[in-house]
Amino acid sequence: MKIDLWPFYYLLPLLIFSLVFGCSATVSETTSPPNSYSSDKSRNSAFEQRLHEAEQSLSREIQATPSETENYIRRAELLEILQLEKEALNVLRQALNSSPTPSQKQKLIHRMAVLRALKLGDEAAAAQDLGHLIPESLFHLDAEAAVEIARNNPETALRHLSQAAHLAQNYDEQALVLYHQALAFQKMGEEDKAVAALYHAINRAENRTLIKDIERLWEVLDTRTP
Repeated sequence: MKIDLWPFYYLLPLLIFSLVFGCSATVSETTSPPNSYSSDKSRNSAFEQRLHEAEQSLSREIQATPSETENYIRRAELLEILQLEKEALNVLRQALNSSPTPSQKQKLIHRMAVLRALKLGDEAAAAQDLGHLIPESLFHLDAEAAVEIARNNPETALRHLSQAAHLAQNYDEQALVLYHQALAFQKMGEEDKAVAALYHAINRAENRTLIKDIERLWEVLDTRTP
């Protein structure tokens, strides 16, 4: 039996759009999904163009105010959505020189470790990043889990994520842990558990990059049949 994830394909881009451009998107009960491939392609192309424009706008803001760390973080998020992972990593590196606060620095290093482990295939560098994260913190445990997922040790990753779940202080942190649990379950071939974790993750996620990552994993799971 194939997993029906169509509603998420339709709603997730709207949610990301509202987070990126500060607008609210609503869908009425009578709205029907588009049935034209060409219209889908056109809409996706326009959406991607808006993302590029927003990313370039942030690049200009960084040049104007190079000490504003949040602009680097937001730009890196957009680059990840656009699947420009190496460029995102470079922006995160630059952000470390922007006088970040201690909490921002932890966030940057965590994001670099996860990006290296799960999207750039460099778990060795990601493991080195762990030494700069506060031991037993949510960021450390979550990044350590990402490294174990990359090393094909999902059971170990799940143990770290179980600890991290108890430290999550908001919905977005809960969604992050759930998403990584879904990746670990997928590695184990436990796709039912992966789907369940993703359902909970999408109900909590607020970060636009995380939302897109969840959407992409939905697509992978939907192409498989039990």
